[in-house]
Amino acid sequence: MKRINILVLASINPKSFIRDGQRWAYFRYWPEGRYHIDVIGAYQIPFFSKYIEARFFKFFFIQAVVALSKIRKYDFIIATDTRSILGIAFFKWIFRFRRPKLIDFDIECFGRIKRGFKLKLIKKAANAIDLVIYHVSTQKSYYERYLPELNNKTQFVPLGASPYEKTLSWEDSNNDNYVVALSGAMKLNRKIRDWETLIDAWDNLGDINLKLKIIGQKKFTEKDIGKRKIPNSIELYPYIPRIKLTPIVEKAKFAILPLWEVEHAQGQLSLLYLMSLGKAVIVGNTTGIRDYVIDGETVLLYQPGNKDQLLQKIEFLLTHPQEIERIAKNAYKVVREKYNDKIFSEKIYEIISGLNYE
Repeated sequence: MKRINILVLASINPKSFIRDGQRWAYFRYWPEGRYHIDVIGAYQIPFFSKYIEARFFKFFFIQAVVALSKIRKYDFIIATDTRSILGIAFFKWIFRFRRPKLIDFDIECFGRIKRGFKLKLIKKAANAIDLVIYHVSTQKSYYERYLPELNNKTQFVPLGASPYEKTLSWEDSNNDNYVVALSGAMKLNRKIRDWETLIDAWDNLGDINLKLKIIGQKKFTEKDIGKRKIPNSIELYPYIPRIKLTPIVEKAKFAILPLWEVEHAQGQLSLLYLMSLGKAVIVGNTTGIRDYVIDGETVLLYQPGNKDQLLQKIEFLLTHPQEIERIAKNAYKVVREKYNDKIFSEKIYEIISGLNYE
């Protein structure tokens, strides 16, 4: 089998892509010597790309032009962000070139565009895309309804996370007098965390000697939580590197991941990280995580916006410590057996190497 030459269109700069273990997990377990990868980042002209291309045009045109100049060297172009695939797909549709194959890892259902001129443009580009890989099974309904051009060109592949090794024994885990909650890794111009509901629920716990440590959130604005007052038992922390964060997570009684419904893949990696460390997690019941969990077995689900339900789940774990241990061990096991980066990477290789790219 000949070596596969791949050009990755990343939504961040190439060095960051290669350095970021999770993004590089696509290729980590591919057979050595079977592939070569080059990376082109999205922000070729940083200010223009970030504030004009990404926010207004919703695709990276300059990145596509750079890719077009090197296109003959590659068997596949893989985009880790739909905004990166659209530019090169337009070129492929206009000039009708057959190679390379275009593969898109679609996180956001093509921005969830459902009407108008933008959808018409996306439909044209979709004709030139050879494969869309998505990580939430319900995204399939979006493609069927709005992008029939992708018929028989989509594949559901669940994400996998690195099964982070515990730094503490089970006896030393889940014992300290606090709960952790994780903020999002990226600051976006839309709501992705259900902070209002979490604060309302926590404020109704009553007078208990228990802290809630929210990691990755230095402060809350009125946009985040309205005019709510943060209880004294809630502590805010800035971003903490994972090597320091892991023991903090492990010592907590359990974790809360207050996801908000965004109708696409969101929150899986944070959830799988917590589960891989053996945490019982209370998590928002959203589109992004339903494929990855069993309520009452590997996590506890609550409906975003329902403070009474979230409060009930918190009180349940506080009064049933044996359930914390049972759910934590189930979560730890399922990441290692089903939702890990090795299974994910090998599945991606199987799909791509099975495509006819000659």
